[in-house]
Amino acid sequence: CRPPPGDAVASSREDVALAQDAAAPGRGEAAPTLDAPASHVLRYDLPARQWAAEALPLGNGRLGCMVFGGVERERIQFNEDSLWTGDANPSGVYETMGAYQNFGALIFDLEETDGAAATAYSRSLSLDEALHRVSFKARDVTHTRTVFVSHPHQVIAVRWTADRAGAVSGRVRLAGAHGETTTVDGDTLALAGKLSNGLE
Repeated sequence: CRPPPGDAVASSREDVALAQDAAAPGRGEAAPTLDAPASHVLRYDLPARQWAAEALPLGNGRLGCMVFGGVERERIQFNEDSLWTGDANPSGVYETMGAYQNFGALIFDLEETDGAAATAYSRSLSLDEALHRVSFKARDVTHTRTVFVSHPHQVIAVRWTADRAGAVSGRVRLAGAHGETTTVDGDTLALAGKLSNGLE
């Protein structure tokens, strides 16, 4: 949406100032209060199935992701701003510009549900806090996942909790979108690959 024209903004400010001045002590009724803006939250009662129409976006300008909010399997598709198919393109030639690429997905497979139907499912994105939250109950355990993208730390952060000790159990996988090789080194998952333009 676009802000109203300048005259409309000025007029609305003048109206508020006049209303407050008219309602000052000794001039009649109490001054009106200006309500704080309502929180902006997108809410859903089902996991996303389609990337473009249903998954919810987070990002910090360099890192971006789409969160699906699954129960048995959570998928967080991510990308990074240097992954392009084109060349350096200093001249700005459209034909050699290339295209921005999907990097891959971080996938969580939850063992605790064991195929049990989830209840009390909720998926939301707070536009004020840039925070994605999923909550559901499976086998009498309430699971909560929160995801955000930090600009100062340049990371996509995921926190998964449950209201029963030891209830968070499963597998974490890193899947590349361009035939990359995934390696494991202690508690680190890494991708290695090469695009058609030679970018590694």
